[in-house]
Amino acid sequence: MHPQSGYYAGLCVVFCLSQLFGIMVGATSSNREVRAYEEASQIYNTMFVEYDKRIRPQPNHTEPVLVRMEATLDHIYNFDVTNQMLHSLLSLSLRWSDRRLAWYPQRLQSIYTQKARVWTPNLFLLNGLAQPEDLEEHTIYLEYQGNLVWHRKEMVIK
Repeated sequence: MHPQSGYYAGLCVVFCLSQLFGIMVGATSSNREVRAYEEASQIYNTMFVEYDKRIRPQPNHTEPVLVRMEATLDHIYNFDVTNQMLHSLLSLSLRWSDRRLAWYPQRLQSIYTQKARVWTPNLFLLNGLAQPEDLEEHTIYLEYQGNLVWHRKEMVIK
């Protein structure tokens, strides 16, 4: 027997085991992805069946819906002092709660959904020269407690 033949045989065993282990890990993560997909499908199918986005999320209709808003000035494109005009890009983050969209999480702590599927607060910019231009797709982040987060970018001329 050649002295290095044991070395190559050992490398072959390590390589084969690593490949087998890699396949098993891949199968496990693929299994997790399938289960997460099934859970997301179940959440969507049960939660949005009777959900009506026209109804405000506050159970008591006399109380307001609390919406937290953060605004960040991302970019100034033009600032004209003489004409008092500002052309800028704003990032807005709106947060509110809708208990009708809560679920008991097994694996998924959050999902994304389209703005068209859920109640969203009306947002108006006053004292602008032109209607703000919404620059992003309307995707909303939804947490299992029923908390929603909506990130928007808007071009504003004021």
